[in-house]
Amino acid sequence: MANANMNCWPVIVIGGSSDQNQETTGAFQEFPQVEACRLYSKFSARSSSLDMISSVVEKAARTSMYGRPGAVYVDISGDMVNAKLDRSRAREVPCSPPPPVSMADHMAITEALAVLKGAKRPLLIIGKAEGALKELVEGCDLPFLPTPMGKGVLPDDHPNCVAAARSSLRFGHSSSCCYMCHARRSSCRVVAGARELWLHQGLSYCVLSLRVQVE
Repeated sequence: MANANMNCWPVIVIGGSSDQNQETTGAFQEFPQVEACRLYSKFSARSSSLDMISSVVEKAARTSMYGRPGAVYVDISGDMVNAKLDRSRAREVPCSPPPPVSMADHMAITEALAVLKGAKRPLLIIGKAEGALKELVEGCDLPFLPTPMGKGVLPDDHPNCVAAARSSLRFGHSSSCCYMCHARRSSCRVVAGARELWLHQGLSYCVLSLRVQVE
């Protein structure tokens, strides 16, 4: 869940816990999971009754996608797992509409484009992104590095793909491959839909390198 929050992944975690009437008795799974998960999620709640589960799940799904995507946690007590509810009493909750599109600041976009245009050794790091990046890669002739969640956005056999440089980025190994050297010594990194935590060790070698973060 912490990784999902850091990487902006909309993840819904549904967990079980002890029966509500067994709290403070040392029951199995009595650990305060809702409170513990609040540190690592955007939303954490336990349904107070069987007919409220649909409302809690809808809010959790909406929260995971709206704004900055992240992890949410829904706790269902053991007595609700085995309980039954008359269909006439069930709450019908409509699906949440698609998340609103957030627009980046115009000045920030202009500044990012100026940095990218003036970079001598740019590198595009692809995370959770869309196919529109193909136009950016091919139009600007940018070398790119797909993260595991960015696989498939562009083919690995694309001439601009420097996936073989990942080990060089992470461990600082030298290589005769010009793409590897280019990636490790990039002067500007455009990170699209990802975080650089998995690259921090290798990117410590990138002295005077600028970074442009695209959510």
